[in-house]
Amino acid sequence: MKTALLLLALALSGLAPDAVAAQDQPRANAAVGAGQAIDARRTETQIFRVTDANQLCKDLDARGRTNVYGILFETDTADIKPESQSQLAAIADLMTQNPDLRLDVVGHTDNQDGASDNLKLSDMRAFSVVAELSLRYRIDRARLNPFGQGLGRPVASNTDEAGRALNRRVELVRR
Repeated sequence: MKTALLLLALALSGLAPDAVAAQDQPRANAAVGAGQAIDARRTETQIFRVTDANQLCKDLDARGRTNVYGILFETDTADIKPESQSQLAAIADLMTQNPDLRLDVVGHTDNQDGASDNLKLSDMRAFSVVAELSLRYRIDRARLNPFGQGLGRPVASNTDEAGRALNRRVELVRR
C-alpha cells in the first residue's frame, strides 16, 4: 500500500515534485558528508556499506555506472526499507552536487521467482527509488529514468545466498 501511494503521488506530481513533497522531509545534503562512508549495517544475508556521493561520482566518472547495495526492499515488494534512507540521501547529494547529471535507475533481482515476476518487481523497485528521490529529496523527476532489468544481468552466481544478495541491487547509469 505504501508503494502504491508513493507511486500515485509521483504520477500526480508530474515534473514538479516540490508541490507534493512533505515540508518536514530531509534535504539531500543534510544527511551525507563528503568523502566518508555513511553507515554499515548487517542484513539477513550480507553486510552492506552505504556509498557516499563522492564515491558514487567517482564510479560514474570511471565506468559510467555504479552498483548500489544500500537500498533494501521488503521481500517481494517495491516497499523501500527505512534503513535505506542513508543511501538514498547519498544519491540525492550526488544529484544536488551535479545538477546536469541524468541517470537511469536500474532495478536488478536474483533468480528466486519467475523471470516475468522478477522483471515486473525490478521495474517497480526502480520506480520506487525514483519516486523516493523525487518526493522526499526533491530531485527533479526528469533527471531520473527508472526501469527494471530483472534477473537478466547478474553480477554473481545465483546458486547461493551470497551471490543472490549481490544480484539484488540498484544500478545507477549515466545517461
